[in-house]
Amino acid sequence: MGLKLYADRMSQPSRAIIIFCKMNQIDFEEVRIDISKGQHRTPEFEKINPMKQVPAIVDGRFKLFESHAILRYLACSFPSVSDHWYPNDLTSRAKIDSILDWHHANLRRGAMTYVFNSALAPALGFSLNAQAAEEGKKLLSSSLLKIKSFWLKGNSRFLLGNAQPSIADLSLVCELMQLEVVDSEERQRILEPHQEIRDWIENVKRATHPHFLERIEPPGRGAGGPGNNAHMHMLYIFNRAGVCLLYREWNRPLRTLDPQQDRKLMFGLLFSLRSFAAKIDPTTAEKGNLGVPLLPGQGCSFYSFKTNTYQLNFMETPSGIKLILITHSRTGDQRESLKYIYNLYVEYVVKNPLYVPGTPIQCDLFTKNLDQYVRTLI
Repeated sequence: MGLKLYADRMSQPSRAIIIFCKMNQIDFEEVRIDISKGQHRTPEFEKINPMKQVPAIVDGRFKLFESHAILRYLACSFPSVSDHWYPNDLTSRAKIDSILDWHHANLRRGAMTYVFNSALAPALGFSLNAQAAEEGKKLLSSSLLKIKSFWLKGNSRFLLGNAQPSIADLSLVCELMQLEVVDSEERQRILEPHQEIRDWIENVKRATHPHFLERIEPPGRGAGGPGNNAHMHMLYIFNRAGVCLLYREWNRPLRTLDPQQDRKLMFGLLFSLRSFAAKIDPTTAEKGNLGVPLLPGQGCSFYSFKTNTYQLNFMETPSGIKLILITHSRTGDQRESLKYIYNLYVEYVVKNPLYVPGTPIQCDLFTKNLDQYVRTLI
C-alpha cells in the first residue's frame, strides 16, 4: 500500500507537500479534499485526520497530519530526498525547526488573516472584514521584516544562508503565494519594500522548477470552462479603437516591458494573429480585419493559441470589445470563461450610468466580481 496524500491545492501547506514529493521523486496518490465543498468535515475524512484539516497522509497503516510534521517524516523516510531539505546535522535541523515553529503563529497567521478577510471570504460564504484584514496585514508585514532581518542576511539565496532550499524555504514561500489572489497593486505595496524577500521567492521558484508552477493544477480534472482549475495570469480588455480599457493580473512572475509597451504589443499581436488566421483560411474568401468585428459564426477568427509556457485565449464581441485571457499552457478551452467575464463587463460597466465609454474601467464592483470569479478557476 503506497503513500496517500489528502490535499486541497488551494491550501498552501498542501501545495508545499505536493511540490516536495515531486521534487524528490516520491510516488504518491493524491486524494483531493475540496475544502470549499466541506469535504474536510465528512466522517470519512475525520477517520484520516480527526482535526478535519488538510493536508494529511496515510503511509501503509501509519496516519499523520500537520504539514510540517509530514515534511519532516517524508524527508527522513524516503532515501531519494536530498540532504539539504532537512539535513542530518542536528544543529542545522534545529534551526530549520525553529523557523517552522515560528511560521504558524506569525507569517501564516498574518497572511491567512489578511487574504481571507480581504479577498477569499465571499467565495467561502463569509463577509469581508476590513479591520481583521488590516490586523493580518500588519502581522504579515512584521513577519516579512523578521524573515529579512533574521534569516536572509547578506546575499543569502535561501533561509539561514543555505546554498539550497530546505523544507522551511518551501513552506514559507508557498504561504506567501496566496497573496496572488489579492489586488495586484496591494500585493506590490506589501512586497515592494522587501527586495530580499522578492529575490528569495524567485530563488525558491527556480530551485523547484517546474513543479512550483504546477502547484495549482489538480489531477483528474477536465479541461476548459468554469470549474477548470486553470492557472490565470492576466486579462486585457480592448475596445474597437484599440484602447486598453482594463488590464488585470493575478500571477505574472516576469515583466519585460513597461505597461504602455505591453498593451501596444498585445494589441499588435492580436492584429497579426487575426490577419494571419483569416488569410490562410482555405474555406472562404471572406477575410475580415481586426477593426471590423465579425458576427458570431462569420468569417475566420482564432480563439486561442498555445506555447510551451502559456496560452492566449481571445474573444471579440459584435461591438468590437476584445477580451484576452493569458493562462497556463494546460488550461484548455476558455471560451466559456471569457463569455462569463464579458457578461460581468456588461452588467457592471456597460450598465453603469457613471461609466464614460472609451475610458479605463474603474469600477470596484466589476473588479471585485472578476477577481472572485477567477478565484473559482485557480
